[in-house]
Amino acid sequence: MMLRLLARRMLSADIAELVFARADGQTLGAYPAGAHITLCVPGGQWRSYSLCGAPHDTERWTIAVKRERAGRGGSLALIDGLGIGDHLQALPAQNFFPLNPRASSFLFIADRKSTRLNSSHLVISYAVFCLKKK
Repeated sequence: MMLRLLARRMLSADIAELVFARADGQTLGAYPAGAHITLCVPGGQWRSYSLCGAPHDTERWTIAVKRERAGRGGSLALIDGLGIGDHLQALPAQNFFPLNPRASSFLFIADRKSTRLNSSHLVISYAVFCLKKK
């Protein structure tokens, strides 16, 4: 499917929030908590990003991208090379790590590069853990 960039907002010097809609105006559909989208970024690379909006929002998909100057170019292409109204090819939302809705509790173990828990996890209290390497 083709997506169109609706909005870009810099959340910090190196992190951009990008909001997309379907280029043909149709709805995107709801997605499960923890879902990702895979985008063909300018330059032809395919990259996956966590959806961080409300899963029931069928009009917009929101991602946050960190500018990685020493990376392979995907984040630079999205943040610095993509303009409002530009189109990107995308795969449907997928969830590679679904939560069991019947579980009584969850334990999250993550490193400093893991995606934060976000608003798409409606059943989880928002928490941020900062671990320092000794």
